[in-house]
Amino acid sequence: YFDQDGAISRAHITQYLLEKSRVVHVSEGERTYHVFYQLLFGAPDNVLAELGLDRAHQYRMMYQSSKTSIPGWDESRRFQETQDALGVIGLSEQQCTSLWQVLAAVIHLGELRFHPSPQDDEKATVLETDPLQKASAC
Repeated sequence: YFDQDGAISRAHITQYLLEKSRVVHVSEGERTYHVFYQLLFGAPDNVLAELGLDRAHQYRMMYQSSKTSIPGWDESRRFQETQDALGVIGLSEQQCTSLWQVLAAVIHLGELRFHPSPQDDEKATVLETDPLQKASAC
């Protein structure tokens, strides 16, 4: 609820259960959180380049299910609406950039694959460090 100047004039709080597991595992027919699709499929190319993301790459967390899009859902428009809403609630451009960096790092970390240690079944090694390097660059 906003006044004519865009300032919050009243609010209603709704609690949502945000399942952490939806970031790393998505059931068939479902998608992970919308904001990841907004970023990957809706952000401008220069933003993706700065975050080390490639729209053409099939990131594991985004393609665990065959449902990667919603008919009639414009991710570019949704990305811009999210960006605008973040500004309305008072986030600075730098804060928004930091948010996109964190989300991009999560996408990159979703690419990590591990190999169990033959000596110790409680240890594992990272098979490829490229996702770690990309995540830390965000």
